[in-house]
Amino acid sequence: MELGSEFNLRFYEQPAYDNFTEYIKEFNSLYTDGGRSALRILIYIYNFKSVLLPDFICESVIDCFADKQKSFYKINTDMSIDMDSLEELIKEKHADCLYLMHYFGKLQDKVSLERIVELKRKYGFTIIEDTTHSILTKAYTIGDFCVCSLRKWFPIPDGGVLYSKQKFKASRLSESNTERIAKRLYAMELKTLYLRGFGDYNAEYRKLFSECEGALDEDFKNREISKASEGILTGLSIYEEQNKRLNNLKYIKKHVTNELIEFVIKDDNIVPLAVPIYIRNRDKLREYLINHNIFCAVHWPIVFNSGNRKQAEKISEMILSLPVDSRYDMKDLCYMCEILNAYREE
Repeated sequence: MELGSEFNLRFYEQPAYDNFTEYIKEFNSLYTDGGRSALRILIYIYNFKSVLLPDFICESVIDCFADKQKSFYKINTDMSIDMDSLEELIKEKHADCLYLMHYFGKLQDKVSLERIVELKRKYGFTIIEDTTHSILTKAYTIGDFCVCSLRKWFPIPDGGVLYSKQKFKASRLSESNTERIAKRLYAMELKTLYLRGFGDYNAEYRKLFSECEGALDEDFKNREISKASEGILTGLSIYEEQNKRLNNLKYIKKHVTNELIEFVIKDDNIVPLAVPIYIRNRDKLREYLINHNIFCAVHWPIVFNSGNRKQAEKISEMILSLPVDSRYDMKDLCYMCEILNAYREE
């Protein structure tokens, strides 16, 4: 048994009637090799000069705005927007772009979103809505444009999408990096064989996944999505994925009773990317879980020194993401809950 980390390879014999393409068919869309490509394309098309970013954000998003003027508004520990912080920056900076983020499947609250729309009418900025954490809860709220990293959700070697209710002129995409895609598919296949007991490929597939991530970090071309990912996405049922994640979330929230662990998101009626928890000695718990074959991501390490991200740094030091995607059944979740409940800090 192994829980978390990268997806293994899964095949689907026929297209699903409710696949991802159907899910966002009301939008104009452009499929890319990842969320970064989708975002870079949008930045290139509209040539934004300055952007307001949440202080708790993936560093790769900040990198996409490398040559832009950046200011950071605060995110509270419950993942809501500190609206006083945001309004102050909007009035002070007059940025032409606002980057809106939802976290772990929980949408920003209705009052905050309505206020942002009012401010947009007054100050005229463009809203980029990052739905990487929330797309299966809701594909869209108030964004002029949406970007999403699909490979965070599904067992595909690459994948991202830029979509909008308005038409946009997309720049030409480079071809898919076939070497990297082939290597990642091979790593996913090795993980499948390992999980099914057909060989000890653990170290090998981890090495391959790491090499693929390194190659992606060094690739600044905006590429099209691979044919492999397109094919896999046609067979994935969005309803089944939503339902499984929702049920897994409810199970975890009910059965994790360790008082050292605090759930970040209180809402149970969402479709989570993962289930985030706070714990004082995060790295110790993470190591303990790894020793029990449970691999949890940190969303996100804060490495960009902006001088005004103290709250984000505090969140980053305490947060850990529990995997609850459709790979896992009640037996897997029961095991994870037992291990979490047995954890002690001594």
